[in-house]
Amino acid sequence: MSSYNALIVVLEGDLHESQVEPIVAAIRQMRGVADVEKNEAGDMNLILAESRARHELREKFVELLWPKKEK
Repeated sequence: MSSYNALIVVLEGDLHESQVEPIVAAIRQMRGVADVEKNEAGDMNLILAESRARHELREKFVELLWPKKEK
Protein backbone atom coordinates (compact mmCIF):
# COMPACT_ATOMS: atom_id res chain seq x y z
CA MET A 1 0.00 0.00 0.00
CA SER A 2 1.35 3.41 -0.95
CA SER A 3 1.36 6.50 1.23
CA TYR A 4 1.07 10.09 0.01
CA ASN A 5 2.33 13.33 1.47
CA ALA A 6 0.99 15.86 -1.06
CA LEU A 7 -1.73 16.41 -3.64
CA ILE A 8 -1.59 18.83 -6.57
CA VAL A 9 -4.84 20.49 -7.59
CA VAL A 10 -4.94 22.06 -11.05
CA LEU A 11 -7.68 24.58 -11.75
CA GLU A 12 -9.55 24.52 -15.07
CA GLY A 13 -8.53 28.10 -15.75
CA ASP A 14 -6.80 31.08 -14.19
CA LEU A 15 -8.77 32.64 -11.34
CA HIS A 16 -8.49 36.06 -9.71
CA GLU A 17 -7.19 36.02 -6.14
CA SER A 18 -10.64 36.91 -4.79
CA GLN A 19 -11.98 33.74 -6.41
CA VAL A 20 -9.12 31.59 -5.11
CA GLU A 21 -9.30 32.57 -1.43
CA PRO A 22 -12.58 30.71 -0.66
CA ILE A 23 -11.21 27.58 -2.35
CA VAL A 24 -7.97 27.79 -0.37
CA ALA A 25 -9.93 28.31 2.86
CA ALA A 26 -12.12 25.28 2.13
CA ILE A 27 -9.12 23.04 1.41
CA ARG A 28 -7.41 24.20 4.61
CA GLN A 29 -10.47 23.08 6.60
CA MET A 30 -10.25 19.51 5.29
CA ARG A 31 -8.95 16.88 7.66
CA GLY A 32 -5.31 15.99 7.08
CA VAL A 33 -4.35 19.23 5.32
CA ALA A 34 -1.28 20.85 6.86
CA ASP A 35 -0.93 23.74 4.41
CA VAL A 36 -2.12 25.07 1.06
CA GLU A 37 0.12 27.03 -1.27
CA LYS A 38 -1.11 29.23 -4.09
CA ASN A 39 0.82 29.26 -7.34
CA GLU A 40 0.64 32.41 -9.46
CA ALA A 41 -0.18 31.95 -13.13
CA GLY A 42 2.95 31.70 -15.20
CA ASP A 43 5.06 29.65 -12.80
CA MET A 44 3.94 26.17 -13.88
CA ASN A 45 2.56 26.90 -17.33
CA LEU A 46 3.63 23.66 -19.00
CA ILE A 47 2.23 21.41 -16.27
CA LEU A 48 -1.00 23.39 -16.14
CA ALA A 49 -1.42 23.44 -19.91
CA GLU A 50 -0.90 19.68 -20.17
CA SER A 51 -3.26 18.98 -17.30
CA ARG A 52 -5.96 21.28 -18.68
CA ALA A 53 -5.60 19.73 -22.16
CA ARG A 54 -6.03 16.24 -20.67
CA HIS A 55 -9.08 17.45 -18.74
CA GLU A 56 -10.66 18.93 -21.87
CA LEU A 57 -9.94 15.77 -23.86
CA ARG A 58 -11.46 13.64 -21.11
CA GLU A 59 -14.61 15.79 -21.14
CA LYS A 60 -14.88 15.50 -24.93
CA PHE A 61 -14.50 11.71 -24.80
CA VAL A 62 -17.17 11.45 -22.13
CA GLU A 63 -19.53 13.62 -24.20
CA LEU A 64 -18.76 11.53 -27.30
CA LEU A 65 -19.41 8.23 -25.50
CA TRP A 66 -22.36 9.41 -23.41
CA PRO A 67 -23.97 12.40 -25.14
CA LYS A 68 -26.31 14.55 -23.07
CA LYS A 69 -29.92 14.05 -24.02
CA GLU A 70 -31.56 17.18 -25.37
CA LYS A 71 -35.04 18.02 -24.12
